[in-house]
Amino acid sequence: MGQLTMEIVATKSCSRLFIPFLDGLRGLAALYVCCHHYIGFLPLRGGSSIVRIFPILFHFGHSAVSLFIVLSGFSLMLPVVQNQGRLRGGWQSFIKRRARRILIPFYPALFISSLVVLASNPAPPHDLIYPILANCLLLQNVLPNLHSINVAFWSVATEWQIYFLLPFVFVPLWMCSANRRAVILIVGFLIGVVCFVVNSYYLAVACFWYAGLFAQGMVAADIAYQMIVNGRVPLRFSSKLSGLAVAAITLYIATWKLVDAGNSNAGVGPQHWHQFYLSVALRDTFLGTLSCCTILYLIARVVSARTPKDKGLAVGILESRPLKTLGSFSYSLYLTHGIVLMCLDHAIDMHSLPPAAQLVVEIFGVIASVCFAYGFYLVFERPVVTQRVTTRQFA
Repeated sequence: MGQLTMEIVATKSCSRLFIPFLDGLRGLAALYVCCHHYIGFLPLRGGSSIVRIFPILFHFGHSAVSLFIVLSGFSLMLPVVQNQGRLRGGWQSFIKRRARRILIPFYPALFISSLVVLASNPAPPHDLIYPILANCLLLQNVLPNLHSINVAFWSVATEWQIYFLLPFVFVPLWMCSANRRAVILIVGFLIGVVCFVVNSYYLAVACFWYAGLFAQGMVAADIAYQMIVNGRVPLRFSSKLSGLAVAAITLYIATWKLVDAGNSNAGVGPQHWHQFYLSVALRDTFLGTLSCCTILYLIARVVSARTPKDKGLAVGILESRPLKTLGSFSYSLYLTHGIVLMCLDHAIDMHSLPPAAQLVVEIFGVIASVCFAYGFYLVFERPVVTQRVTTRQFA
């Protein structure tokens, strides 16, 4: 039986398990979203084949956001299952912790973004009062045409709203249900169906089916915790995961064709949105399944490892210092890369440059975004992360 090196995070009120490679996953996801917004929208025409392949590689930014939601459900549920299904400190303490972690960095990013928009937007300043107010209330995801402040802020609002499901819906169901994993998954996806049942385009734009992905992450956390405390991987676990992952990949690829068909034939506006967003919801669901399979596979490798080398190359890379460092300020990178992007677009006329030069400028923008995000993290995010970390063996 192998030993899993866990980080025991000590706060003022409790200690909780933390799986190191998850930070590496967060860092990669945030960096991919950043590259998507810079490089994923470069024109595919013109330039060499090497230049044209970059927009294709970074075309799947929405999928990285879906991974964030799964990781959020996993990370927030792990201390709950560790505490026998109860929220430490109750729902008030949970909301306070989430508010401190999410909102304190969010509002400075909103302020800086608003200043950049005011400086670069020829529209009258009073036209931005409504979008800024909606962002302050974290309602920009459900109100029309309010993504102009920052390209990434919509998902912050969606995730913030999903947080309230954990103490008021998911945890009570978890405590009182015999088949709790199935119940959580069913309820999570039923919440996502609401936007289609009530026929609301703006609820669909907010991607409330992310509640189902959040629930998937919660169930994966319970499965992972059982492996960790037992110190062993269930029989035929890897083969079952592989079969589920293959099915998820197949269905994920198939739904991309539906997305393209819905986008090209019907459009994505308020009048013709059903096929497009239904296919996006299905695609995100299959990606959530694949993400859970990946996380559980990596945890199984670590649990069954007898030596550090047995954990595998993927875990070793994700636990490397550069990726763990990137993961530590991944939220700041997600919040602020749009600020640097707006400044870059305002300063340089990209359409006047050849494709190769555009690619070079956008790569520079990615590097600048990472540097700016780290400075933002040091000033606004790290002070609220008041956790003291020690490393122990969890056998």
